[in-house]
Amino acid sequence: MDYKYLYVLSDSHSDMRLIDQVFSIMTEPGFVIHCGDFDSEDALITINGLCASKGFPLFGVAGNCDRFEVSRYLEWKASDLPCSFSYSRYNASLLLEISALKIGAHHGHLPYDLGDTDILFHGHTHLKKIDNHDRHLTINPGALVKAEVPTFMKINLGKLQSNYLDLHNYEFIEL
Repeated sequence: MDYKYLYVLSDSHSDMRLIDQVFSIMTEPGFVIHCGDFDSEDALITINGLCASKGFPLFGVAGNCDRFEVSRYLEWKASDLPCSFSYSRYNASLLLEISALKIGAHHGHLPYDLGDTDILFHGHTHLKKIDNHDRHLTINPGALVKAEVPTFMKINLGKLQSNYLDLHNYEFIEL
């Protein structure tokens, strides 16, 4: 499969109505990163199943509300994917390399060293935000729950353009 997009979401807190809404919008092949706070093993299993039904690899990290080992539920094999990845102990962070981009992900409730990442995704604050730190981008895709407007992010890997997809409004942001 040709993965053209990277979908990034965070803080879904077991809200299955919003999770279903997000996945109905995800129509083009892509990788999915969840920046933590699934809130329950059942929510993670459901999100993993939705990703599997579309053929989208799911990468996820544990948030402060997740009391289980996230990677134990993910069903892909490294040899099947056109990327490389590694998890830290207890799944607190992820380093992923896609299309020559070094992408880090963590929830945001613990310190994280940007290291040599190009983009670092995080959640926790429930506020969508893009910061540029020298040559690093730090991006919070917003949150599905406890946010003024539920948001997630869609990035076109081919054009390296990025945009938030609000569940109510659409905003385009060039990186």
